[in-house]
Amino acid sequence: MTLFLCVVIFSEMAMPAHFDTDKVTGERNLVGDIYYIINYILLSFFVVEIALKVFADGLPWLLVFINVFDSIVVLVSFVF
Repeated sequence: MTLFLCVVIFSEMAMPAHFDTDKVTGERNLVGDIYYIINYILLSFFVVEIALKVFADGLPWLLVFINVFDSIVVLVSFVF
């Protein structure tokens, strides 16, 4: 899943500027909507994964730096 999300993000970044928005109205076009939905689904998956790990392992899981760092990155990405 992480690799798929990286492919989606890098393919989106490789596209020309404003490929995902209408030049006149500034609203997302079909390509922009597709990328938005894919990103939302993948980030939702990672949020659920974090919630399940915290529920299953509890405090010891939160004491590992990389788990906290990963959670912060995913949650900030999800908010934006």
